[in-house]
Amino acid sequence: MVEIPKRSFLKGAAGLGALIVTGSSPARSDETWPVRPIKIVVPWPAGGVADVAARIVADGIQSALGQPTIIDNRPGASGRIGTVAGARATPDGYTLLWGTPSSLTLPVVIDKQPSFDPLQDFRPVVQLFSSTYFLTVNNDLPIRNTSDLIAYARAHPGKLNYGSWGSGSAPHLISVMLATAAKIEVVQVPYKGEGALVLDMISGRVDFGFVIDARPNVQANKLRVLGTTSPEPWFTLPEAPPISQSIPGFKFLGWMGLLAPVGTPDAILAKLNNAVNQVLGTERMKQFMDLTGHLPIGGAAEALTRTVDEDLRTIRKIVADAHLTFDQ
Repeated sequence: MVEIPKRSFLKGAAGLGALIVTGSSPARSDETWPVRPIKIVVPWPAGGVADVAARIVADGIQSALGQPTIIDNRPGASGRIGTVAGARATPDGYTLLWGTPSSLTLPVVIDKQPSFDPLQDFRPVVQLFSSTYFLTVNNDLPIRNTSDLIAYARAHPGKLNYGSWGSGSAPHLISVMLATAAKIEVVQVPYKGEGALVLDMISGRVDFGFVIDARPNVQANKLRVLGTTSPEPWFTLPEAPPISQSIPGFKFLGWMGLLAPVGTPDAILAKLNNAVNQVLGTERMKQFMDLTGHLPIGGAAEALTRTVDEDLRTIRKIVADAHLTFDQ
């Protein structure tokens, strides 16, 4: 029987770095905060999955704390512009950052001179979700599982290509991790996003790729799913086995989290954490998670610290093992 991940709030373990520093100096308005609108900086354009999720959370914070909570979309430079704005904001609880691996951890490893440090420049509010990536292939390929893909690639070195969202994106690094671990030679075809990649995979221009929103095309028999990057089967496509069954230790998870600039007082962070945890239990949020394939995390703020630290270590290992370099 396929095991579906349980939807439970994780208890945060002790974190690392300034994300969990508790000695921040109290602001004079701690007790009365908030007394004016709160802003969430989203480093992505309006209309995307991260933006939609942030707006649901913003509405929940507004209901819980009684102050307007607005979304400030700051797209550009693969999330760097908005993330830097969040890091440099006044640490008074009125400016927060919506964080994802693409905007918060990937740039730190890829950039020669990173413009922020996720463990030193921010404090965690809460990790909201976790998500997986599905390894999918064009239906015409004689490949039924991850082991088939590895065998086919070894028999046809350099002939298989895979789509990514560009060099340094999560799908690129996951594909590199797969190729390195399996000792296969495959060729990257970069795209600007998942939509164009999926269309070309369906048409056969691209052989395989790691995608988040795989369920509609797999269920419509337009793509074949081989596995998932999560350590257990995922609820949206429970028939997809973990890739770790073919490559022991293989794991890569997506996530979204809410953060505040370092120096934000503990009392304010606690109020925010409580408000967002309430949002995760609402029917509107449950519908969003079911539709987009996200699992709730919630709980203590330190769970986000642990996720960020693990993400950094995973990405650095992928880059080091594959001897990757990036043009800046």
